[in-house]
Amino acid sequence: MYKDAFSTRPLVTLADLAAKGFRAERDGGLWYGLTPGGAERICEELTSRADVDLVFLMLANRRLAANWSFTAIGGGATRYDIARPGKLTATLWTQPSNQHFPYAAIALAALSASPAKVRHAEPLTPAEAFIIASQWGSFNAVGDPGGCFYAFSLNDARPRSESHRQQCLAWISHCRAGCDPADIDELDRLEAFFKTALIINETPPG
Repeated sequence: MYKDAFSTRPLVTLADLAAKGFRAERDGGLWYGLTPGGAERICEELTSRADVDLVFLMLANRRLAANWSFTAIGGGATRYDIARPGKLTATLWTQPSNQHFPYAAIALAALSASPAKVRHAEPLTPAEAFIIASQWGSFNAVGDPGGCFYAFSLNDARPRSESHRQQCLAWISHCRAGCDPADIDELDRLEAFFKTALIINETPPG
């Protein structure tokens, strides 16, 4: 994940997830993952507790384990197929996954796609850019350059001025220099958003 002198984004651990109430269970057959309180299944048809734990970790940290893939079924509105070598295809349910791991909802296409596909993904909306930018901002003191990512309106990452746009682009360049290669595509999409986004409250041409 991202490592930087101003800000770090530590990996979520199984202990963190267990403390929140996520757990793996089975009823004599294949394993499934439950939301806190056991109200819903996030994933099912997995062959081991370790596989369920790994799905939780991938969602929480937005990182894909080696040789695993997520494939949207019917556009991903209801479910994703989870594939891994030598095992049955499992299921990830979209609604509970999105509810409990909202950042993964945006990143799931990146988890399941090749880098080439990610680079050609749909442009980010202002709300999507806001969520992603919030994970990369930094504000430890007045003048911290990463503070530009905390200057947006709620759920809208359109820049407040041309100067703010340039600050955001400069911060993305800074983040890219120290990030995990797995995060490059996310930063590329964020950069593309800031290069073309209208200034907030600006009237579109025409």
